[in-house]
Amino acid sequence: MAEPLSAAACRIAVVGFGHPDRCDDRLGWHAVEQLARRGWEGKVALIARHQLEIEDAETVAGLDRVVFVDARVDDPNGPPRRDWELAPIAARVESTAISHCLTPATVLALAEALYGRAPAEAWLGTARAYRLDFGRELSAPALAAAESLIGEIEALLGRWLDPSAGERAPAQVPSRCTSSR
Repeated sequence: MAEPLSAAACRIAVVGFGHPDRCDDRLGWHAVEQLARRGWEGKVALIARHQLEIEDAETVAGLDRVVFVDARVDDPNGPPRRDWELAPIAARVESTAISHCLTPATVLALAEALYGRAPAEAWLGTARAYRLDFGRELSAPALAAAESLIGEIEALLGRWLDPSAGERAPAQVPSRCTSSR
C-alpha cells in the first residue's frame, strides 16, 4: 500500500502522476521536477505519484487548491485535441480502464464523501503521450507540450499565491509551505 500524499501545512499542491519509467507517461513527474527546478518547491507542495489511490483523498481534502498533471492517450477516432490542456475539474466518481487506479475527479469525490471537504479549485493538466515504451525521457513532441503546460501551471500558481500580482515570477512569491516528493 502506498503512503498517503504528504502536503504538510500547505494548502496548494501540484500532483504529478504516471509511470516514471514509461517515457511520456512520466509527464506528471517531469512537471513536478521542473516546477521544483523553477523555484516553486517550498511555495506549493510538489508531489509525484505512480498512481492516485484512495488514501490520497485525505491530503486532497486538506487543500484549498490542487493541480493534477498526467499524460493522456487520445482516441484516434475521437475529436482532435490540443497537444496539452489545462482545465478545471469537478468532484465525480469515474470508472477507469487500466491506466490509473483513480482519476483526479474521483479522488475529489472521495475527499468530499470521506472528509466532508474538497479543494475550492481543482485543475487537470494533460499532455498527449506519443511514446509509452520503457525509458525516462519524454519524446520531443511530449516535451514541447509539457513545457507549454508547465508555463500555464506556473501562471495559475502565481495567481493563486498572489492574486494582485497577476503572473508574477515564482522567485517573487512568498514562501508558504514545504514540499514533499
